[in-house]
Amino acid sequence: EQLRGFSDRALRRAYVAAVQAGAGEQYAFRADEKIAAANSAQSFDVVLRDDAARVASASGEPWSMELSWVGVGRDADLEPVAATTRAPRVRDNRVTFTHGEGAAHWFVNGPLGLEHGFVLDDKPAGGDAPLVLEMKVGGTLTPVLSDSNDAVELQDAAGVTRLHYTDLYALDANGEELACSMGVRGSSIELQVDDAAATYP
Repeated sequence: EQLRGFSDRALRRAYVAAVQAGAGEQYAFRADEKIAAANSAQSFDVVLRDDAARVASASGEPWSMELSWVGVGRDADLEPVAATTRAPRVRDNRVTFTHGEGAAHWFVNGPLGLEHGFVLDDKPAGGDAPLVLEMKVGGTLTPVLSDSNDAVELQDAAGVTRLHYTDLYALDANGEELACSMGVRGSSIELQVDDAAATYP
């Protein structure tokens, strides 16, 4: 039974946020020569750099995955993501990278996995076609859209799913939920958001 006035997606979003925010010190990022963290609950290690997150097995299994935010725009008319304009901000289990003016993406490491989010202050040009964020997948894993079309499975060469990219949601500046979906094109994951009626800052 769902609470009146709240969608299942909103409840899931609140649950994920609460669990990840309450992660202990063992999930914090270290910012020495590189930005890195361990995730004991999911049995992986993560290293972040300006344009990519590298996730690798912590149990010695021979798989790893790199995820890079490479494009933003509408339909097939995507622009390369601008280079980072300042040093990444590291705060406990959260790291934020700022790209150009008004664009950022962030990672939160916690018991539920590595959460990945984006912030766009300005509406990209191109009319009312869906907003698209493109991420390139590298390493030994291949992205495959799930049978339910609401998640991406990252599979090794034997077809074993090692990671999931899931729980997608999008909000505008007023906190209104926007319709969104994900897909796979070659070695890229594409996030699509209907921002036609969205409020930007």
